[in-house]
Amino acid sequence: MRMSDIINTLNYNPESIPDHSLLSCDIKYLVNVDEISNHYANEVKIKRNARKIPDDFLISDEVRHKVLDTIEKIEHSVYLDQNVQNAYDEFHKLIMNEIETKLPLLQQKNINKRSKSFYKPYWNQTLQTQWNLSCECEKKWLKFKGPPHKKKLLKENYCTERNIFDKINRKFKRKYQIQKENELHEKLKSTNKREFWKSIGKLGIANERKIQIPWEVVDSDGNINTGEKIVLNKWKSDFETLFSNNLNVTTPEYSAENDQMDLSNLNCVFTREEIVIAVEQAKLRKAAGYDEIPAEVLKNEIAIELLYVICNGCFELDLMMSVLPVRYQHGLQIGVRDGTTKLAK
Repeated sequence: MRMSDIINTLNYNPESIPDHSLLSCDIKYLVNVDEISNHYANEVKIKRNARKIPDDFLISDEVRHKVLDTIEKIEHSVYLDQNVQNAYDEFHKLIMNEIETKLPLLQQKNINKRSKSFYKPYWNQTLQTQWNLSCECEKKWLKFKGPPHKKKLLKENYCTERNIFDKINRKFKRKYQIQKENELHEKLKSTNKREFWKSIGKLGIANERKIQIPWEVVDSDGNINTGEKIVLNKWKSDFETLFSNNLNVTTPEYSAENDQMDLSNLNCVFTREEIVIAVEQAKLRKAAGYDEIPAEVLKNEIAIELLYVICNGCFELDLMMSVLPVRYQHGLQIGVRDGTTKLAK
């Protein structure tokens, strides 16, 4: 579109007209909104608890023959058929079968259910009893389906119990604040001012719930020691070892004549140690990818061996992108309704 056409359409007279034009295009994409919405509404994904992986995962006697058969199929697909997709499908089938058999179902919490936090330093049994009574009166009022005058009485009863709870809640809160204030005054008047400033530093929202550093160490015999001197000496020795320079390590000298990096290792096949390092560095407790395999189940000797064969198969075929498994080349696109009832992506 020319800038002159845009200016005439908007009925706007600028001081100067730019010398560039505007590129525009219309994309028409037919989407059945109801079909997509019903698809994702009816789709229920079964999630497994990847934190509770049994010790016999992929190594039990029942699955041993399946593992050997899968390794044989993977090697046949890679080196004879030159089809990495079939090899990965066999790997995916074996892993998912073990996940469905060995891992327990993940108990999902109801995120819509709102719960009240009762953590208050002055909370006691009196407040708890009055709170339960107020909740019970509120439920009776809201669930009552009888005459209006009886429902009005239930509402008045609920308001009365609620006001009583608010009153005693303020009462215990004031007592707690006065008690803490008196403690600060006593520490201020004492000769040891350090305790006073420590108490001032601890004031804050939810400060008591912060996780404290454990004052304990494990010695060389495997025993747990909580002594102050032992803990401090252990921390001191560990930090000295951590930040000390290793004098036995020699840094290579830089030579201007040979400043080219040695890239010959990039053409070598993957070693098993590289696969192990990559699997160990994978982050845990993260959402699974398109193949729905969590990183926790890959930290296994059998899974590493299967990945080692598949990765080297991709590399040795020298086709790379054209032989990657289909699951590695796809993404997931989800349709979401926006405020105008249109489909936003």
